[in-house]
Amino acid sequence: MSSLTQSALFEIIPTSRRTPEQVPRWADERESETYRLRRLPQNLNEIHQGGTVIWRDNGTLTYVAGDNEDDVPDAFHEYLTVSFGGKGPTLHIVGPTDDVMAETAGFFMELEESATEENSVLEVSYSMGTFEFEAAGTRCLERLFAAAPSRRVQFHMLTLSAEQSVVLASQSNRLTLFKCHFEDFGAAFVDALPQRQQKFGSLAFVADTPFDNHNLRHLLQVETIERLTLPNIEAELALLPFSAKVESLDYQIAYTSLQEADLQTLNIAASKLSLTLYYTKAFPTKLVLSLLRRLAALGHFIELRLQFDSFGRNNKIPEEVVTELCRAVLGNPTLNILDLGVHPEYLDWGPHMETLLKDLKDHKGLSHLIVNVPTSAFGPDFAFLRQLLAHKKNITVANENGKVYSRLSRRSKGVQLTVEALMDLTQSSLITAALMQSMF
Repeated sequence: MSSLTQSALFEIIPTSRRTPEQVPRWADERESETYRLRRLPQNLNEIHQGGTVIWRDNGTLTYVAGDNEDDVPDAFHEYLTVSFGGKGPTLHIVGPTDDVMAETAGFFMELEESATEENSVLEVSYSMGTFEFEAAGTRCLERLFAAAPSRRVQFHMLTLSAEQSVVLASQSNRLTLFKCHFEDFGAAFVDALPQRQQKFGSLAFVADTPFDNHNLRHLLQVETIERLTLPNIEAELALLPFSAKVESLDYQIAYTSLQEADLQTLNIAASKLSLTLYYTKAFPTKLVLSLLRRLAALGHFIELRLQFDSFGRNNKIPEEVVTELCRAVLGNPTLNILDLGVHPEYLDWGPHMETLLKDLKDHKGLSHLIVNVPTSAFGPDFAFLRQLLAHKKNITVANENGKVYSRLSRRSKGVQLTVEALMDLTQSSLITAALMQSMF
């Protein structure tokens, strides 16, 4: 840190005068100065020097992280992390109570004055347990969304006030809440959603939702959300998300929640469906066949992303399921994306690629097939893939990371066969298998 910056904004607290609470304790046991602010910073850029530690009179220390992975407090501290993403700083805040740490987080969040990169992510998380974030207030959230209205926001394990939830519902556009809680169980949040002037671009709840049953029902009736992501919902509400009035639904569900359901009457409103079905024993063939028949009967999907996950066990797919999947695809004439992109250790599509590619060749609208298989699954010299491309010249076949299986132009019977470059069509799941183990 330059002497100019020190004199303009920071003053060093003399080592001899520091209290134990003012002494930085880094994970790598380095020694460093402690600074106090001389004035209010004009913006975040003024505190973006990695390795700086800032003391505030409310009893908090803020560690400004740099590129070093050890730029975190030592393991004896619990801390609140605010990461501004892109070119913004990452701050680790230590203090005696949740309230003072939240207040300091709000102080720094209010310093954001202009939009960062559109694809950057603001993350607020706690190192251990659930954190009471109410003392940060609402002004910092309003400031954030004013500065970068389209930026993604992720909150991890925070408890939010009703007032804060209203700001999130009314002003955010891409929001992910990981094991977060609302103090009013989501009442203010769902009441604010219908008042939005623009649709909510992407709203995701990971591992848990902050709603009681009443407010969850209310959420699923709202018509102002474009993309909704939900974890497994148990008991009597498990089927309700399918009827959510959204364009895109990403839902993770345990097979036990579908066992007693009449899937032939299941209402699925979304035209873009991403469904992960978790099971623990044998592949639930009968249930999956019934589900695929329902998808075929509905016929309105433009994107289907299907995963059947047994946490690495029982990964063989019955041939009859592959046949029914193809019928479901053909039964949706407007479908343009079919995503089966799970890792082979979870579900192995490799032995079925010949059948899959042969049956899908007659679908006129399908433009992207996403599947994770070894290249040998496409037959000798990519024979199965080349046969598909002879009928559908512009289809892209790639894995979930966007890597096209063949970029070669081939000629067969006078037909130019080219696999086009793949757009970034897939989104990584926010729920890992480990997090979902608790469902069973």
